[in-house]
Amino acid sequence: MIDSTKPKPLITLTIPGRAMVLKNHKRIFGHGGKKRVLPSEKYMIWENQAMFSVVKQNKDKILIEREIIAVYSFYFENRSAEADVSNLIEGVQDIMVKAHLLKDDRLIMKLTAGKFFGYEPKTQVWLYSYDPDVAISI
Repeated sequence: MIDSTKPKPLITLTIPGRAMVLKNHKRIFGHGGKKRVLPSEKYMIWENQAMFSVVKQNKDKILIEREIIAVYSFYFENRSAEADVSNLIEGVQDIMVKAHLLKDDRLIMKLTAGKFFGYEPKTQVWLYSYDPDVAISI
């Protein structure tokens, strides 16, 4: 069945600030066999701010436990230190799980993502119910 109507998202999020990549600039502490690897300080600051923002926007305390479609738009001022879209997605997905909005990022069955330049830095996310029998044009 093909449905051309645009569905209503389960939730829409806007995360202010420049999206950060988890795997860049990790910090290694310790020596010998006891090493701890932590994200960069910048990433940790962004993650805390983003989690606060997601929790605040999830007023109804939704916990998504079903398969979904995720749509991501990453907005940047310029191309300085431009990151791969796939790396940007990972951080946002981790935040949605840590913020108890999404039970597991394995529930994302389909996604669309894009980067846009010349804008105030932010990330927008739309989460939709997934139905393999319905084609969604987003």
